[in-house]
Amino acid sequence: MVYHTFFYIQQNWQIIAEIAKQAVKIRKNFAKSRKETSRTPNFG
Repeated sequence: MVYHTFFYIQQNWQIIAEIAKQAVKIRKNFAKSRKETSRTPNFG
């Protein structure tokens, strides 16, 4: 029972890690586009 739960968590962790990787990629792209728009003088 405990082993089964551990295996389930391990499986989910791989999925979570994959989602986290995608999120980091999206955030980097977002930051890049934010930087490009910040070059315009009306920023802030």
